[in-house]
Amino acid sequence: VLNIKQVVNLDNHAKCGLNFILGLLTMTIISGLPASPENVDVYIQGSLKRFTESDFFQRYQVKGINRIVQEKFNSLKQSRLLKQNKLSNLTLADRTFIRFSLEKNNAVIGQNYLIIPIVETGQDTGNNGYVAPKLSTTDALIFKAVTVMNYLSYHDVQQLINSKKLNFKHSVNDIYDISSLKTEIMSRYGQSRPNLSEHQIQNLGVGAVWFKWVGFVDKNQRVQYLKD
Repeated sequence: VLNIKQVVNLDNHAKCGLNFILGLLTMTIISGLPASPENVDVYIQGSLKRFTESDFFQRYQVKGINRIVQEKFNSLKQSRLLKQNKLSNLTLADRTFIRFSLEKNNAVIGQNYLIIPIVETGQDTGNNGYVAPKLSTTDALIFKAVTVMNYLSYHDVQQLINSKKLNFKHSVNDIYDISSLKTEIMSRYGQSRPNLSEHQIQNLGVGAVWFKWVGFVDKNQRVQYLKD
C-alpha cells in the first residue's frame, strides 16, 4: 500500500518513469537485433524491421542516411515532385537540397545518401539511454553529396547567404533565415540530445551539405535512378 508521500513522489517522477519504460520497450529485440545507434529501425511496407547500418546501406546502395521528421520530409520539393510523378526535365534547382546538422555532417562528396522520414522520434542520449527513431522507406529519396561545410558559425552561414552561395529555399520549408535555422536546430537536437543545453547547441554551430537528387525507393523497395 502506498502512503501519501510515496504517491507524491511517484507523481513528481511520473514523466521520468514513463520515459524509462519507453526506453525499455524500445530495447526489445527486433529481427534478432537490439536497439542501437549502429542499427536502423524502419517500417518497410508497414512492417517494422531492424537492420545493421551496413546491411541497410547495402540494401539501398548508399553510403549513409539523413533522417528528417515526416512533416518536414513531405515539404521537400523533391518529395512533392515524386508524389506528383514529375520526374522529367528537372532543373538543378529542382534537384538541390541543403541539409543542416548540428556542428557537422559526415557526408562524403560524391557518395549517395538516403534521405528518409522519421515517423516516430527517438533519443540519442540521456538518463534513459538510446531510443531508436522509427523510419519509413515509403518514397525515400536518394541524393548525392556535392558540397560539405562543417563547423559553421551562424555568422559563417550569413556570409554564405550574402555571397549567394547558400539559399534557404533549398532546405526544409520552415528554414528561411538565420533565426529559423537556429529554431530548427534547437527543436531537433533539444529533443534528441537532451544532455546539451540551449547555449551549447547554439555555440556548436552547424554542418551543411549540398545534395543533388539522383533517385528514390519505389513501392517495390527497388532503387530507381533519375535520368540526368
